[in-house]
Amino acid sequence: MTSPLLETRNLTRSFSVRPGMFGKPLLLKAVDGVNLSIAAGETLGLAGESGCGKSTLARLLMGLLPPAGGEVFYGGAPLSAMGKEARLTFRKDVQMIFQDPFSSLNPRMRVGDIIGEPLAIHGMGRHRSRILELMADVGLSEEYFDRYPHEFSGGQRQRIGIARALAVSPRVILADEPVSALDISIQAQIINLLQDLKRDLGLSYLFIAHDLSVVRHMSDRIGIMYLGKIVELGSGEDVFKRFLHPYTEALISAIPRIAPGTGRHSVVLKGDIPSPFAPPSGCPFHTRCPYAEPPVCSEIPPPLEEKEPGHFCSCHFSSRLFR
Repeated sequence: MTSPLLETRNLTRSFSVRPGMFGKPLLLKAVDGVNLSIAAGETLGLAGESGCGKSTLARLLMGLLPPAGGEVFYGGAPLSAMGKEARLTFRKDVQMIFQDPFSSLNPRMRVGDIIGEPLAIHGMGRHRSRILELMADVGLSEEYFDRYPHEFSGGQRQRIGIARALAVSPRVILADEPVSALDISIQAQIINLLQDLKRDLGLSYLFIAHDLSVVRHMSDRIGIMYLGKIVELGSGEDVFKRFLHPYTEALISAIPRIAPGTGRHSVVLKGDIPSPFAPPSGCPFHTRCPYAEPPVCSEIPPPLEEKEPGHFCSCHFSSRLFR
């Protein structure tokens, strides 16, 4: 097993939210004891419903948010103990592509300045030739150099964001739903671009998306997240063809099929995702799980365990999915 390039150990992050002027503050545990690792040259996909903590986890990995507990490690070194020089190296080596390709770009800056800004910050020289090279790498014409973000389509703006992330030659890119705001045809272009860049530059990705079919296409390994916890983690092949968690089963069954009636039966979850302010006791999924049995599921939290080689799951009755 290759040593992890980027890793989390028991990572936790909570937010205190006050509902109204006189309401009592409520604690929202967005990330709850997450253990993940990304090896050099690997793409780790992360999927789950809105509000499960995926974007918060990406910001913790990036160092944009401090964890409430646990630690982020880069190259084996804890992020919290890094000095100024080591932190600057981390900032250069780990870059992020944001979900909204418009709000993530400064509307007052020209494209050339947006892409060249990381070069200036890290003292690498904001040379026009280097910026034009980056633009060409992501399929942007030289004529766009002096234009502003509002003059571009969503796909073109995302290409600008990707070029900015590539400017300082990073080793890891955290892609937080990089295609969810784009049209289907543009999504395919950006996904192909990201795969080409991974192959040519040897990048590692954390690829976050709602669309499991996109995650499967992009990823070497896949993690499934629910209410701040990783509930299943394994290779793309294992997670799709031999999933062990009922939540994964429901997500996969919801993927649209060209020929209705083929493949596995549809699994419709009962109820809505529980409030993160008051998560269920025991297994966080037991209120919606078709296989749940009290009192085990309602009282005892299942640990994330290796059920098969390299395949982890947090479920008391995972074997029931493959009887």
